[in-house]
Amino acid sequence: WHAALYAFLPRISSTFHMSGEEKKLEMKNIEPKVEGTETPMNVTIHVKKPTNLDPSVRGEQRQVVKDLLDPEKALDFSLIPDLDDIQIAQLIDGLKPENLPLVLRKFHSVSAVRNAKLRSNLTFEHISYKKGADTYLSGVSGYVKANRMVCVLGAPDSGITTLIKTLAGRASLDAQVSGTIFLDGQPIDEGFGQHVGYIPKDDLHYPTLTVRETVRMSARMRVGEILDVHQKVIVEIILKFLGLDGHIANTIVGDDTIRGISGGQKRRVSIATEIAAQHQIILADLLTNGLDSKTSYDLVKQMADVAHTKDERNAFMISLVQPAPELFDLFDDLLLMSKGRSLYFGPVKRGMKYPIMEFLNEHGFIKPQGKSIPDFLAEISYNPVRFHVTRMIKRTMSDLTETEGTLDEVVEIKVEGPSGEEKIEEKKEEHFENGTVADAKEAKAEHNPYYMNVGKPHTVKTLKAALDNYIKSGDKRIVATGESVVGESQMIAGGRKSIVESKVFEGESAVEAKVLMKSEARLKRQNSSALDLDHVPVARLVTGEAYTTNDNEREVGFAYLLQSYKYSDTYFKLGLKLFTEFEPRMPWDKDGESAGKFSTPFYYQAFECLKREWIIHIRDRSTLLGKLGEKVFVALILGTVFLNLNDKQRGADARVGLIFIIILNFAMGASAEIPSIMQKKRIYFSQEASGYYHGYAFLLAQQLIFIPFTVVELFLFLIIVYGMSGLEGGVGGEEFWYMFAVVLFSVIISSTWALFIVGIAPNTTSAVALFPVTVVLKMIVCGYMISPDNIPVYWEWMHLISFLTYGFRGLMINEFFDLSLSCESEELEPDTSVDNFNTPPPNGFGGNQVCPFTTGRGYLVRYDMEEWPKQEKYTCLLYLFVFIIIYHIFATFSLVFLPHELGDQEEVPKFDVQDADPNLLDESTEDTKQNAVSYIEWSNLDYRVPNRKDPKEKIILLNQVQGFARPGDMIALMGPSGAGKSTLLDVIAGKKTSGWIEGQRLVNGEEMDEFFPRIAGYVEQFDTLIELATVEETVMFSAQLRLTASIEECQKEAEHAMKSVRIAHVRDRIIGNIETGGISPELRKKLAIAVELVARPTILFLDEPTTGLDSVSAMAVVDTISDLTKRGLAVICTIHQPSSELFSRFGRILILQPTKSGGRVSYFGEVKNVIPYCHKNNLGEITKDRNIADFALETLGSTHQATGRDPADVFLESVECKELKSQLSQGVFPKNEKVKIPKFDASYATGFTKQFEVVLKRSIQTTIRDKDTIIAQFMSVIIMGFIEGTLFWQMGTDQNGVVNRISLMFLIVVFVFFTGAYKIPLIVSQRASVFRETTSNMYKAWVLYISMMIADAMLFVPRAFVFTFFVYFLSGLSLEDNGTSFWAFLFMNVLIFFFSLTLAETFAVITPNEKLGQAYHSTFLTVMTLFAGFLIRKENIPPWWIWLFYGNVVRYPLNFLYENELDGLDVNCINNKGAIPVLVAENGSYNSTEGTVFCSPANLNDPNCFQFACPIEEGNDIMDTYGIDEGIGVYAGVTVALLVGFKLFNSWAFTNLNWVDK
Repeated sequence: WHAALYAFLPRISSTFHMSGEEKKLEMKNIEPKVEGTETPMNVTIHVKKPTNLDPSVRGEQRQVVKDLLDPEKALDFSLIPDLDDIQIAQLIDGLKPENLPLVLRKFHSVSAVRNAKLRSNLTFEHISYKKGADTYLSGVSGYVKANRMVCVLGAPDSGITTLIKTLAGRASLDAQVSGTIFLDGQPIDEGFGQHVGYIPKDDLHYPTLTVRETVRMSARMRVGEILDVHQKVIVEIILKFLGLDGHIANTIVGDDTIRGISGGQKRRVSIATEIAAQHQIILADLLTNGLDSKTSYDLVKQMADVAHTKDERNAFMISLVQPAPELFDLFDDLLLMSKGRSLYFGPVKRGMKYPIMEFLNEHGFIKPQGKSIPDFLAEISYNPVRFHVTRMIKRTMSDLTETEGTLDEVVEIKVEGPSGEEKIEEKKEEHFENGTVADAKEAKAEHNPYYMNVGKPHTVKTLKAALDNYIKSGDKRIVATGESVVGESQMIAGGRKSIVESKVFEGESAVEAKVLMKSEARLKRQNSSALDLDHVPVARLVTGEAYTTNDNEREVGFAYLLQSYKYSDTYFKLGLKLFTEFEPRMPWDKDGESAGKFSTPFYYQAFECLKREWIIHIRDRSTLLGKLGEKVFVALILGTVFLNLNDKQRGADARVGLIFIIILNFAMGASAEIPSIMQKKRIYFSQEASGYYHGYAFLLAQQLIFIPFTVVELFLFLIIVYGMSGLEGGVGGEEFWYMFAVVLFSVIISSTWALFIVGIAPNTTSAVALFPVTVVLKMIVCGYMISPDNIPVYWEWMHLISFLTYGFRGLMINEFFDLSLSCESEELEPDTSVDNFNTPPPNGFGGNQVCPFTTGRGYLVRYDMEEWPKQEKYTCLLYLFVFIIIYHIFATFSLVFLPHELGDQEEVPKFDVQDADPNLLDESTEDTKQNAVSYIEWSNLDYRVPNRKDPKEKIILLNQVQGFARPGDMIALMGPSGAGKSTLLDVIAGKKTSGWIEGQRLVNGEEMDEFFPRIAGYVEQFDTLIELATVEETVMFSAQLRLTASIEECQKEAEHAMKSVRIAHVRDRIIGNIETGGISPELRKKLAIAVELVARPTILFLDEPTTGLDSVSAMAVVDTISDLTKRGLAVICTIHQPSSELFSRFGRILILQPTKSGGRVSYFGEVKNVIPYCHKNNLGEITKDRNIADFALETLGSTHQATGRDPADVFLESVECKELKSQLSQGVFPKNEKVKIPKFDASYATGFTKQFEVVLKRSIQTTIRDKDTIIAQFMSVIIMGFIEGTLFWQMGTDQNGVVNRISLMFLIVVFVFFTGAYKIPLIVSQRASVFRETTSNMYKAWVLYISMMIADAMLFVPRAFVFTFFVYFLSGLSLEDNGTSFWAFLFMNVLIFFFSLTLAETFAVITPNEKLGQAYHSTFLTVMTLFAGFLIRKENIPPWWIWLFYGNVVRYPLNFLYENELDGLDVNCINNKGAIPVLVAENGSYNSTEGTVFCSPANLNDPNCFQFACPIEEGNDIMDTYGIDEGIGVYAGVTVALLVGFKLFNSWAFTNLNWVDK
């Protein structure tokens, strides 16, 4: 023993302790449908056609098909490239499931070089994992050996997901990981991802790629070195074996918003991608999640066949929940986890026996009759004490005769072992009844529903004493929480140490113990929280139902079982095997070939990523056409606004405005790509860690893919704009192509900057909020808003690093350098209205006027560009290219080298989980709805959806489906993946938003009405919960809005619901998401169920409620629902692979068979009649110990291959079907009986006031908790306020000062309006949850909208204050009239912030997706900015566009700020700064006393030569120039009116427009 324990302890010489850098390198992290049928797309297997048609050669090629299936013959791969499509189809069609190992083995020989590098034995020792104060794993050891399958079982908080992620090299970056991981005795290296494949519990795939494309991508990227045709053939074979061939292979995968394949099919795609990668070792987390039992068994059976192929060296480690016994038996080894520890690692079976059961029986843990071994093991992991003999025997004694006796008497009980009946063993047990110590007489085996293999007495004394002995040895580190120690001071039942046990442990006599037990019994009865084991209903004990135990007892039991394992022979053998068979080789083998991180060269990775992006973009036609249409639309507007620009002064101003708006539009347009890139980022993290490609290949693809599309958009845009506006050079000239190059470079830079923002931003909202801020900053200092000479010296560096500086400078030189300008009469300076206009010099202008600019180069003086030569424009182009490289480096750093991972969603192992208390609720709190019942029936239901390729064609998903549910019914809706189970549930529940429904649906004998959501609850397959709410808040939210009850009663209901599904222990945790982390997917599923249970519905629909749950949680959920059916609840539930025990809770079953004409009913009736029905109709015979659910699904879920009979056709002609139709024709609802059905006066349980109160509270809470958004928003206004304030520092009242005031006001409005875009992803992301809540009649949609508006005010009002204070006082704006101007400025700024969010909301609710919402929002603001009167003045706007000036949402708040600041402002030209020199000397000379003086620039200060005209003498002058003449009150009123109008429209659209496709 000492040798084995020493061998198993960490060894300094062979332990690979991971340093920070090594952990970062070796254990990199990753982040992580509604059922529907998609029409086949034009995706075919393109292979090389035969080059030789000689019959003999063709015969050799056909021989390939035969050789593939002949184990004795080698496959001639040289012929495969010459196979045509028909021969490949023949090759694949001839395959059967049992051929998979043979086929894969033959194809593995193609990549022999790669396979030689791969290792096939994974060992792990003493793996510990800790994050902060939470311990997820502690001292876990085991191995994954070649040719073996390891099954991992455990409760949700066992740390299984964390273990598999750690072994797969995905440990969290901020976790403290210790222990050793070896591959064939070697430390893990950069090629770890090639050795070990990883299937996470979340299915992460590109939604718009087809199934075939997704799997091919994995094969091409991760195998390498073999011909593409070989990979195609392998992929087709894998698709066939996984049931993903046919039309499914050509269907897009889909996601929450895009209809694609079903959830089960999506899971199989995840599996297919890893099998196609041909790893030697595959680690799979919840492999069969979402799959039916038959599919699960077939899949694992095929994997087992592959693993057990001796010529190969494959190994699998798979975690499962609710596995069927026959599936469990396919595995070789078992790892049983509990609270982050391993309770067992060893063989699943030894002969016909289960070593794990022998180990548990030996230590007093017994399995109830009727409970499968896998379910028993999962429940042992959750609570060992519940199955200890000291608990189980007490529960079976009540039917035995009681006699007086002493504590030393022995009870003989006949027990049954795992492999049959065992001999009778003696067992001492203490049992208290009516104040006496009693024992039981000898009982027969049939009277004892439990079995055990008892080797020695097992009592509470034994359990406690064994634990105490270990503690006294000095090692107390045995508790899963890592926060407390199980020792002598631990409490037992009732929260305090038992008097009885404390005395009995000390060896008191039986008489003394008897007296003490009486006292203890009295204390237990007095303590309501004490555990009364002696008064348990026999019915509950016989069924083996979950039983409440005390947390401290649970901890003691866990520690006892853990230490029993540590001192067991199994643990000894594990340590011996790890030390001998898998002994690390020293020194490390560095000379042999090793696999690199990637199988393919970088250029191949980049090409494949680029090709994938091309497919994705081409397939997203709505977005492509939308963006192209948007550019053409903007081009037409610009072309018609700036139509045929002239060479006058105003024409020159218009040219500048056009140049600026073009470059700004394309630079800001990159923000539309942020949501889609953010969505891809999660998949990129996963695939990069899985060895698909280097992160740089992904980055290159993202950067390059939009270039061809941008080229097309830009080319069409410039042809329209250039041709219509008449810019310099015309279409096709040098100036045209120069502008094309500059704008294209600017778009590339801006898009690359968007990639950088995506890399550093924690979520889409933050990225969308951050991007426009950074672009606006670059825009401010580019030279248009403020001339370079006026930029303060401390901000000159920002001017130099802005790429827009060089783009704007280059375009200005390109347009103006060779341009000639002239003036119209009104453009001459000075104006004839000047007082001294006709006064002769030196006191006046003598009637002389001058044209300010006669050349384009002279015009550049206004922008401090007059000194740049023409060649500078090419230098600017070079600068832009340099910026592309620099920004590319930034993007590379953020997306490739910056550490990245997804948030943890693992449940932390703790002992604070409470079981459900069925007596929690007082029946008196239940309202009349609780006693009411409902009937629902459906007949001849058809459901069709449009064919996306041919909208006129309809695809049938459901065909003549019928059934019913009565009060107390619990109906299991089953069928293979893709049969239409979720679709049928949606149709019956009234949740479908698209397609055509035909048939009849009756509720309580009448058609569905607006009150149906009040009586029905619906648990969706994919949870749609508010991410920033806590668990308790979410349940309470549902209770308060769906019950007509007081707060106290709602709290009781919420508490009951949470404890019913075992989530009370995480009541205060934020729900979270896959990116930021949060509660585990299992807890999210249970929370979704609790949200519906709390509403006390009379009809409950559940879509796969147990998928992903362990057997304990699944049974708890089903038992809770089953208890509700006893009170009249009707339940319809889709379910996958239920255990026999779980399936026994259902009374009826409806099975759908997928057919070409849609899902059809193949059986509807009572569960108990399934076997007789199949026997009677010759559909199959069930074998002994077979799970009825598995038998029913296999027999009735698909066409019988042998006979070709369709179970749906058989059922249609059966007596059962005729009886069903008869019942439906007569009506299920008993009209002649007095039945209490729900009656309501309103379709909502609560009134407007209550709805508003509850919804507002949640909106405020979620707003406050969104720290990333809050930080991003406040940092943006602080930074922008400070920069704008200091950039326009203390502006004066000279010519530059008043022009800068105009620019500053424009910047303020543009900045605030564009930064409101962050609201778009927030609203789009809530669509699914809003749809669920509003269709459940929790509240009216407009109530949520108003609540969101008020919650938003908590952010935008203080943001407006902060921004105003920074800008106003730093820039030196007017403080006249006792600060009235300041308060007016602040008032309008608040309105502008409010308006910016309102506009973003508009595009969030009227567009189908976030990407289009961003694009249209940016375009709309660009157009509004163009016509606001700043870029193009009112008099220059063509009459056909003048309505955009008067109906402009930007113009009115902008003009308010202008008038507030400029009205009455005195403007000067001190020292002639900003004034225009006017030559007043006739003929350019005059006579003086000293002779004739010829006027030249040297005589500027000579008043007889030149007089200076001050263009602007007061603020009202410039207001007249910009058409600001309606009055400040009008601008304020119109702004408020527009805001209210948009709000009303948004409220209507938010309520009536629905983009959730169900």
